[in-house]
Amino acid sequence: MALVIFILLAAIIAIELFFLVKLIQILGGVVVLGMIIITALFGINVLRILGKQKIAQLLLFDIWQQRITLSFLLRDMGLLLSGLFLLIPGLITDIIGLFLLVYWSLNRRRPSGHPPNVIDIDYKVHDD
Repeated sequence: MALVIFILLAAIIAIELFFLVKLIQILGGVVVLGMIIITALFGINVLRILGKQKIAQLLLFDIWQQRITLSFLLRDMGLLLSGLFLLIPGLITDIIGLFLLVYWSLNRRRPSGHPPNVIDIDYKVHDD
C-alpha cells in the first residue's frame, strides 16, 4: 500500500513539474513565480480563516469516529483541503484548490435545516 501511495505521489509531482515547465515557457518565469506566491498566500489566508482549533476538531473527531467519507471531505473539510492545495505550488493543485473552495462556498450547511428564504422568529400576541 505504501508503494502505491509513493508511486501515485511521484506521478502527481511529475505531472505538476511538466505543466509548470510548460507554463514557464509560455508566460515566463517571473509571472509564474508571482502566480505561485499569490496562490500560496491565498492558501495561507484560507487556512488562517479556518483556524487551528477548527482544523484539529475536524481532523481528530472524524478520524477517531472513522467517519471519513467523500461528502465529509468535500463538505466539512473542503476549506481545509482547498487551503492545502492552494499552498502547494503547481497548476493542477491550484485548480483543485479553487474548485474545492468554490464547491465548499456554494454547499455550506444551512443552520438548523431551514430553507434559505425562511426567517424563524418567536412572537407573542398581547390583547390590549
